[in-house]
This record gives sequence, structure tokens and C-alpha cells, in this order.
Amino acid sequence: MNEQSEKELKLLIEKRWDPRRGYGKTLGKIEGVLGIITMILFVPSCVNTNVIQNIEILFLIPLGGLIACWIWEREMKTKITKRVKENKGFLCPWCQYPFAGLDDEGECPECGAGYRKELCEALYQNVFRSFQPDLHELAKRESEAWREAIELRDRSTSNAGSDSG
Repeated sequence: MNEQSEKELKLLIEKRWDPRRGYGKTLGKIEGVLGIITMILFVPSCVNTNVIQNIEILFLIPLGGLIACWIWEREMKTKITKRVKENKGFLCPWCQYPFAGLDDEGECPECGAGYRKELCEALYQNVFRSFQPDLHELAKRESEAWREAIELRDRSTSNAGSDSG
């Protein structure tokens, strides 16, 4: 496993990046930036038109942006959960492409990453399972599964590079 793959594995294990859930390691930063942008865009226009009567409105505007981001995140999670249930966890762990009708092992037609059915199902079950086993055991299983998923992905992308060269 190369250095970049090791960094990715660390991010995946630390839950700072999770392609299965549909968000990356910067979601919190995006929410904060959206709140700040909302405040920068709307507060000066409100101040210039004397719309702001109380200082509380200054806090409500960015709060509204954060609530909108939270609602958007919940909608994305609901949509992904539905997709996982419909496909019984047989989705690409990297791009969420459904593998229905494809072989149990191969390369994703969407992103080109290698996959194996039982590995995909295990990764999605770790996230969308209602009952969680011992957290240490779960973390160990997930770490091993992500390591294997990264190796499959890297193997298929290196094969694609050697085929074209």
C-alpha cells in the first residue's frame, strides 16, 4: 500500500471521510463557510436598509444557513440509505454505483475501482446496520475491509494504467 493509500485509510478509519454516506471530510467546513457567506451577503444589505431592528437577527441569518445544510445532509443520508436497502448493500464503496445484474467481482463501470460483492456488502452493513456489535470489533472489521477496498481500487487503476501504456 502506497503512502497516499495509507493516508486515505487513516481518514476512513477516523471517520473524517466516508464515501458510503455521501459526504467528505470537509462537510463541517462547508457548513461553516456557507453560514459565513450567508452572513456576509445578507447582513450588509439588511444594515443598509435599516431592516435590522435587533442584534438577534444577525445570529438568525447564519443559523438559517446551518439549518439548511443540516436538512440537506439528512436528505442525502435518507436517499443513500434507500439506495443501499434497494441494492442490499451491493454498491460501489467509492461512487455508490449499484452493481445489480453485474458479476460478484469486477470493476465498477462508473469509477473503475475494483469490487467484490461480500466486501461491498460488509462495508455498507457497517454503516447502515441498526444493531452495532462491540465497537472495537466493528472498527477492526471496518479497517480491514477498507484496506482491502483500497487495495482492490488501486490494483484496478494500476492495471488500467498499464493497459493504456
